[in-house]
Amino acid sequence: MTGRIVLLAAQTVAELRYGALVAGWGEARRLRLEAAIAGTTIVPVSDALVTEAAELRW
Repeated sequence: MTGRIVLLAAQTVAELRYGALVAGWGEARRLRLEAAIAGTTIVPVSDALVTEAAELRW
């Protein structure tokens, strides 16, 4: 995705980290995940974001 801005919802980041822990990923793999996350913009959860997500799902 070179040249693109990648946005991740804060909840998505939490789910990625949780999934890595549940799957028993080792330190090296978790560090690669963190590096990938660091290359994104994390969108904080807000009421507007939650409303938009609900409307998109609907």
